[in-house]
Amino acid sequence: MVRTLFPNEWVELRELVFPEQGVKGYVYSHEKRCHGHIVAVLPYRMDSDGNLEEVMVRQEVTPCWGMKPVMSSITGGVEKDADGELDPLGTAALELREEGGLSVDLSELKSLGICRGTKSTDTVYHLYAADAADALEVEATGDGSRLESLVKCIWVKPERLKDAMDPLLAMLFVRLVFR
Repeated sequence: MVRTLFPNEWVELRELVFPEQGVKGYVYSHEKRCHGHIVAVLPYRMDSDGNLEEVMVRQEVTPCWGMKPVMSSITGGVEKDADGELDPLGTAALELREEGGLSVDLSELKSLGICRGTKSTDTVYHLYAADAADALEVEATGDGSRLESLVKCIWVKPERLKDAMDPLLAMLFVRLVFR
């Protein structure tokens, strides 16, 4: 049995109870705003020898992590397509444009699979990488929020990712390098 403990427009706190299987009250979060699905995108550039030279990260304030800007991934809640189906690929392209200021053809997005965040959420993360060599630079419009207006995307050497606090950056990087 699944019971909602607390809902708002963004998330729900849920509880699972399956006494016959020893689950007496497992509490987790559900990303209600995006049907439990989020995209994360890692734009990258290669050097002339075909080695990974730079990746794009967001410098942003994430209040639950503190009020200093940290390196984060480009992310967004998965939106539905015209047929009402979840559209991770289209959402990834949209987020890359809105947050990263890069426009790419859908065929340029490389799927890096899916992952989950932590054991305290049921969110599915759809991971993508985008070679920015042929990307068109556009204005990063963001979502209009105050925090988003403070964000800037920067290119960094891959070794800088060792200092990142966002686990999605680590997963994106590992999946890109070892795919």
